[in-house]
Amino acid sequence: MVDRKLPEHAAPNLDASPPEPSAIARTRTYFERHGASATVREIVYGLLRKRAEPRSDAMSRRFDEENQVRTDGRIFLSDMSVVAASTDQSMWYEPAPINVIPNVLHKLKASYDGYTFIDLGSGLGRVVLQASQFNFEKIVGVEFAENLYRQAVENLHRYPRHKQKCRNVELLCTDVRAFEFPETDSVIFIYDAFKAELLQSIVERLRASHLACPRKIYLVYLNPDQRNNPIPIIEGSGFLFKKEIFGFMEHVLYYRNNMHRVVVYETT
Repeated sequence: MVDRKLPEHAAPNLDASPPEPSAIARTRTYFERHGASATVREIVYGLLRKRAEPRSDAMSRRFDEENQVRTDGRIFLSDMSVVAASTDQSMWYEPAPINVIPNVLHKLKASYDGYTFIDLGSGLGRVVLQASQFNFEKIVGVEFAENLYRQAVENLHRYPRHKQKCRNVELLCTDVRAFEFPETDSVIFIYDAFKAELLQSIVERLRASHLACPRKIYLVYLNPDQRNNPIPIIEGSGFLFKKEIFGFMEHVLYYRNNMHRVVVYETT
């Protein structure tokens, strides 16, 4: 179900970038600022990132090729056709690393019977497609950019039906502030898609919905960095609490030379 991106003595170039510091110089600077243990950890992380990058790229390409869809690539706000007013509170599109949703959902629960999966800022639909491999009652993707939404609709139509345990998938092209949370047990996914003001509004509306209809809600948040400062907003809500997963309160994975953090919150 579907509803309605030189001459020899020439003057020096003052705009030229300074030379890149050597790896040894960067390591020394990092050591002076952060100490020995943090430096060793960063070196190990760097080695893991370099090892993971080619494999991650290959996994992403393989997902699209095998399923005849297009979910890869970064699309900036300037390349989005937006039907809503929350542009100044939103971020560019970049798909979630290919291994996030399968890993988290396999670990979170044994069954999702009766649960609704909600992707806020669903973009080209990669997470929605991956979630459909689990036995959710319903899956909803919410996206405000019309061109991303239309590609997601096409991806959904192309995605192999035999891989889907849930075929009740609804894609919405709307402002996230107009989305009404269903009164069902839910798993909500956010990939750092909203700036603080909009995220605050989302969390407040989710809290009001939970107060009106108490139910189990999991919030899976990918990359809660300080750019949008989501952790104080979520943890200050008074109804969402960090859940241990993979034996830790936070799960770290590597994708395309970047370290990604996954934090799961739940209602009591």
